[in-house]
Amino acid sequence: MNAKKHGNGFFWWDNFAGHNYLTQSMKDDCQKINDDYSFFSFVGTHNGGYYSRDENLCWFHSAWRFIPENMLYETYKELLCDTDWVQGRWAYPYFFKPDLRKKVMELKSHDIIESPVLHSLLDDDGYLTVYYGHSEKTMRGAYSWTLDKSKAIENGYLFAKIVKNNPTFDCVTGKVKLSDVITFINGHSIHEITAMPRKVINQSKEICNIEDYRREPHGVVKF
Repeated sequence: MNAKKHGNGFFWWDNFAGHNYLTQSMKDDCQKINDDYSFFSFVGTHNGGYYSRDENLCWFHSAWRFIPENMLYETYKELLCDTDWVQGRWAYPYFFKPDLRKKVMELKSHDIIESPVLHSLLDDDGYLTVYYGHSEKTMRGAYSWTLDKSKAIENGYLFAKIVKNNPTFDCVTGKVKLSDVITFINGHSIHEITAMPRKVINQSKEICNIEDYRREPHGVVKF
């Protein structure tokens, strides 16, 4: 199995079940996942009931190919929601490996293409305006965008201040078609819109200084 293509997971040293593979019985049981027997119930059944974010992420990236299609999209979104700049960050790139990304995009229509929320935000050319806050040297791995510039600024500020210890951060504005959106998690502070960075066009960058902003209970504001 090619991890670069499929995004299949690996199991950390603290994996309770001690497995680095799925047995045939696990694959068969995975295919029984439904509204009453969730992915998280499946994991608990096979790992002795041990629960952690990293445990679930490991299992998902090994098991996603066996999850029924009607459960895969929502399971994908729920696990993605549970990652941020610190927690579960190791697994974040796995969500956008080609095979997994392609399968998720096949299942997105009800959530994106048919979304009245997104349609109301399209410009005259049929594009969404999205924002991305970061403190990296490149846009590689820029999969998570927001529809709210203030959220992007807050993400960039926190990432620069807490993770990178950088004096500046960037707020990038771009345009993306609904057909190129991978997932829509309405109102999520980090992963509201996911899309491959190459699919976000007309990108423009605003460089922001940490010292010009302060963090308040309702968000990051400029002095």
